[in-house]
Amino acid sequence: MPITDIHQLRREAEKARILANNAFTEGERQQLQDVASSLEREATLIELEARRQSVRWQAGEQRA
Repeated sequence: MPITDIHQLRREAEKARILANNAFTEGERQQLQDVASSLEREATLIELEARRQSVRWQAGEQRA
């Protein structure tokens, strides 16, 4: 996944947090906070996988 997609997930998470802050009910607020957390986790996992692949690729390059 391109880095721009990771940034997009984080932007969407921030939007969900803003909506949560303006929610009328506790239920809506909690749902939106859950969405934000889920998007942030997804972005972090993708970012970590990309770094892991980069390190593996660099390690393979050094062996060659």
